Amino acid sequence: MNDWVEAVRQEAYKGALIRADSAQPVELFQSLPAVLKVKNSMRRSDRHLQDINDAIAKRLEEYILEMDLNEIASYSLPVRNGFYRFVCRHEVFDRAKMEMVMQKEKSIFAKRILIHAIIGRFGLQEADYNRYIRDKSSAVRRYAAEMWYSVRKDIWNGAEGLLMDECKAVRELARFMIEKHTEISIVDFYLSELEKRDSYIAVLGIGENGDKDHVQYVMPYLQSRQPKVVKAALLSLSNLLKEEGQELYAKYLQADEPALIKIAFMGSRKWGVHHGVDFLKQLFLQCDNPMVKRYALLLLVKEPGWKKVSCLLDLCEIKEEPYHSIIWRGIWVKSMYCSASNELADEIEQKIESHRKEFSQHEYETMKLELKYARKS
Repeated sequence: MNDWVEAVRQEAYKGALIRADSAQPVELFQSLPAVLKVKNSMRRSDRHLQDINDAIAKRLEEYILEMDLNEIASYSLPVRNGFYRFVCRHEVFDRAKMEMVMQKEKSIFAKRILIHAIIGRFGLQEADYNRYIRDKSSAVRRYAAEMWYSVRKDIWNGAEGLLMDECKAVRELARFMIEKHTEISIVDFYLSELEKRDSYIAVLGIGENGDKDHVQYVMPYLQSRQPKVVKAALLSLSNLLKEEGQELYAKYLQADEPALIKIAFMGSRKWGVHHGVDFLKQLFLQCDNPMVKRYALLLLVKEPGWKKVSCLLDLCEIKEEPYHSIIWRGIWVKSMYCSASNELADEIEQKIESHRKEFSQHEYETMKLELKYARKS
């Protein structure tokens, strides 16, 4: 129905209409994602699409009202999403049944479809908001908070509690409301929460709203016995220290915990921290952790200057993936404005010659030419 040829589209429409009248409900459920794709296409006919939708709706509405809701979980996510859009568009379920389906659903994207439809169709009262804001899904809590603020046009008692939500988007909404409607210091709120208990959310909140003056309050939590708190502390310190956190990132790139290694790597990348060619090369060669080795190479590729190229040429005979691809790509990643001392240029030329078999003729000539113009005169 999205073919370039009109005759093909016409025949597809006739076939789909006939099939919609005779297919089993399960087959019609499976067809819903395809119908959505046709709807989003550019060449389909609005009338044809409406006829097919009407035919499917006629067959499915009665079946859906009698079906076991547990059956929905057996379908793939695209089919479930198509099913939810269908029942929302045709208003097949009442609020209680839609909420029951939403509670059973595990996909955050599918929950988002349902909560948008529920609030859009039935509205949002205080009792509804109080129920949704305690939902396990961040998608439900976030949309409920957004719509409750949209309804009230003002902050409400207890809204500051949203600052302690696990979802960052909910915390950001709470920060917006508090800064707009009150004089409450958000950082002071999180500091007071830390006095009550070691909350990883409070630690995150300081990093999201504080500055370098608040590093002293977060640093002790790197020694916490709770892994979540340590992870939150390192993430917050990255936000507070930014590019000045080089020593911290270097330390935790060598940690045992994968989550901490990743935060150190992401902080280094995000804030443009350069650890130095020698440090990263040694980290790659001496560490046995594949995650650390990969991150060390990715950071090495981002190092400025031609010294990085010299280092990568030492490693270019490594064939193991993904290291080989990163090394080879990094050899060609450099600023056209970087220069090389004559000593460094001679060193690189010698390495190019010793690894000549690794280069094609074009690559060899290109590298020699780039090095020629990079030499300091």
